[in-house]
Formats: sequence, C-alpha cells, structure tokens
Amino acid sequence: MISIMGEEGSGTWVSRHALRHLAKRIDGVVPETKLSHLLERQLCISTAKQLMELSAKIACEPTLCNNLGGIVDSAANSGDIYAVKLLQAAAEQSVTLVTDLADVLGFTRQDHIKIGVWGSNIVKSKVHYTHFLQFIKQCIPNAEICFPTKSALDGACELALDRA
Repeated sequence: MISIMGEEGSGTWVSRHALRHLAKRIDGVVPETKLSHLLERQLCISTAKQLMELSAKIACEPTLCNNLGGIVDSAANSGDIYAVKLLQAAAEQSVTLVTDLADVLGFTRQDHIKIGVWGSNIVKSKVHYTHFLQFIKQCIPNAEICFPTKSALDGACELALDRA
C-alpha cells in the first residue's frame, strides 16, 4: 500500500528523494556524488533500465525503498552536499508538520510544547536531527524534544489493557 499523506520528512520520504537524485545522476543531470555512488553500489544499479525496473518493484512493494536513510546519512556525514540538503529538507518538512499541528491545536509560538520524536531516520541521523532541532527552536523556542521510552506497540497494549 502506498501512503499518499503524512510522510513528509520520514525515512520513506528521504529514500524516495535519494532515488530521484540517483535518477538524475543516471540521466546525466547531476554529477556523480558520494550519495549516488553509495546508492548504485547498494542497489546494484548503474543504468536507467535497472532503475526503472526497481521503480516498478517499488510501486508494487513500497517498503523496498524504506531502508535508504542510512545511506543518505553516511553520504551526508562524508560531506555530500546533496545528502546534507536532502536531510535538511526532511527536517524542514517535519518541522512544518509540527508547526501546522501546533497552529490547529491553538498553541502560540511562545508556548512550552513537548514534541515527541520517533522514526529511524530522524532518531538515527545526527545530521537530520541537528537540523530538525535548529529549525524547531527557531519556530517554537520553548519546545521540549522528547524521545519515546517504549515502542508504539507497547504503548498501544498498555492503553488497551487500561481500557479493558
């Protein structure tokens, strides 16, 4: 199933943008970068035909492209400008989700707001998280960032048991 809403800044979002970068490199629109090199090696892709075949597989099974965040992060850590910009854009997307929700809930930019952060991409990527923190502090200076202490499944089970 393909999600068409709510993926802004997520690992899936990062993966899809990384594949777009690879497509541009294969098409000769952008030069080879550390990111495109790592993606080609990881995915065993060097031609447009191979990328189109992978894209067709992803259309049927979107989770095939969900694990590219680590590659983007590795490239960013080694100085790949496109990878850094991609993670920065992901952080901006995540902050937009937060500020939009804060607006809908009636919070002002000066309120103290606890923001839960989860997801492998933002939590595991220092570059992504650093940009997220920078942007969120600009938008909501009194924000407090929290990390979950248990999995979503554990929390759901506790809620179900409390209501049973």
